[in-house]
Amino acid sequence: GIPSAPKVTDLLNYDIEEQNMMRQWNLALRDHLFVPFGLVRHGFTPHEEFFDKDGNLLVSYRPAHPDRPWIKATRVWDVLLDPTADSFHNDGDLKWVAFRTLMTVEQIKRTEGMIPRSGLAPNIGNPHRRLRPDDLLDDENEDISDLVEVYTVYEIKERTWFQMTIDSLEKPLRNPDDWPIQWEHLPVDILGINEQMDDPFPVSLLQEVIPIQVELNKIHSIMGILAKNIRRIIVATEGAMADDDLDKLEEGALMEILRTNGPAREAIAEIGAGGFPQDILAYRAVLEENIRELLGQSQMDRAQRINVETATEAQNVQQGSNIHALRNQGAFEKFMESSIRNYMQARRQTMQEEELVPILGREGAAKTNEPFLTVSRQDLAADFDYKIVAGSTLPRSRQADADKALADIQVAGTRPEIHNLRQAYIEYYIARGLDPDKYILPEQQQPPQQPQIPGEEPERGNIDPAAFTAVGEGQVQ
Repeated sequence: GIPSAPKVTDLLNYDIEEQNMMRQWNLALRDHLFVPFGLVRHGFTPHEEFFDKDGNLLVSYRPAHPDRPWIKATRVWDVLLDPTADSFHNDGDLKWVAFRTLMTVEQIKRTEGMIPRSGLAPNIGNPHRRLRPDDLLDDENEDISDLVEVYTVYEIKERTWFQMTIDSLEKPLRNPDDWPIQWEHLPVDILGINEQMDDPFPVSLLQEVIPIQVELNKIHSIMGILAKNIRRIIVATEGAMADDDLDKLEEGALMEILRTNGPAREAIAEIGAGGFPQDILAYRAVLEENIRELLGQSQMDRAQRINVETATEAQNVQQGSNIHALRNQGAFEKFMESSIRNYMQARRQTMQEEELVPILGREGAAKTNEPFLTVSRQDLAADFDYKIVAGSTLPRSRQADADKALADIQVAGTRPEIHNLRQAYIEYYIARGLDPDKYILPEQQQPPQQPQIPGEEPERGNIDPAAFTAVGEGQVQ
C-alpha cells in the first residue's frame, strides 16, 4: 500500500469527529424516512468570505472553518435539483443543483464577492413564513423582515457557480465563476434507496408505512376512549352484612358500589360494563403485522417466538430479515463513502503544506508516541479509495465488543508467533471500558516467554488464553 495511507486515515477520522459528520449523515437518513431523499451539501468558504473586513463572523454553521471544506445536511425544501435528470445520484445525469440559504441584506453587503444590487429587498416566501412561529411573523420584526432567499447554483457543464435571488435572475448577486473546488461531481450527495423507473424522485422509506401507522393511531385513540368508559360495578346486598362493613367496602374503592335488597347468598357480585371488542384487538394486530412486514422486521427481531419446527427454518426466517436490513445498511454506507470521497477531494486541493492532527485512539498514539501527527500536502497527493467497514455504522454494544475481543485472544493464543497477544489483551480491556495500563505491564517489564512444547501444561504464572472463555463478564478484573 501507499506509505502515507495511515496518515490519511488518521486525518480523515479526525475530520469526521471534529466536524461531527456522522450527525449530518444521520440527519440525511432521518429525512429519507419521510421524504423522497436525504442529502448532504459540500461547501468551501475562503477566509475573506468567512469574516468581513472588520473581522466579524459571516458564517453561522459551526463545523465550517475558513479555507477548509465542509459538509452539511440540507433539507429537501432548501434544494432544487435538475428535474430532467434520470437519477439524482452522482452516477446519474444531474446537470445542476441550487441550494437555498437565508441571508440578511446587511450580510450580503458585507460579504466579499457578492453584489448588493439596487432594489435588493427581503423576499421571504410563504412556505418559509408558515414554518415560523407567529411571534416572529410581525412585519416590524427584523428577524423575519430583513431576510433574503439566496440561491447558490452549481452547474456541471462548464463547472461554474453563481448566486441569485428569484428577483434578480438577470442580475445575480454573484457573477458566474469557476467552482472553488474541482469536485468530481456536483457538490451534493443524495441518499435515495427506493428508486423509481419513471421518476427521478425516490420513494421515502416509510411512504407505505405511514398510512398504516395513521390507521393504527386511530385505533389507539378509540381504545383510549373505550378504556375511559370501562366500569366495574359491585352489587352488595343490604342486610347481608353490617352497615359498617358496607361502608368499609365503599371507602377508597376503584369501582362503583350499588346497594340492593337481595338474597344473602348473593351478598356481593361483580358486574363488568364496557371493554375492548375483540374485532378491534384483532384489527390492531393485523396493522402491526403489516408494519413489520413492510419494514422487513421479523418476530425474531422483536425477540418473539415463531412457529417453526427446526433450527433451519428459524435460520431462513432470520436470513430474510437480515437481507432486508443489509439492503438499507449497504445503501447508507455507499452514501457515506461517496460523501467522504467528495470531501477528501476538496481536502486534498485545500491542504496546507503541513498540519498537526490530534491522534484518536491508543493504537495510533502508540505508533508515534506523540499525541499529534504531522500530515503534509504530499501525503494526500495520491488518489485513495475510501471504504466503510461493513457493520461499522450500526449501534455499538460493549458486551458484543468484549465477546469479539475474547475470541481474538483465543485465536492469538494458539499462534503467538503470528498474532500479537498483548495487543489482543489491550483491545479486550478497551472493549470492557477499562484502562489497559492498569492491568497489562509495559513491554519492557514483560517476563520472558518460554516456548511451550506441545502437550505440556503451561508453567505456573502463565495465562492460558482459553481460560477467558470460562470467566464471566463480571468476574474479570
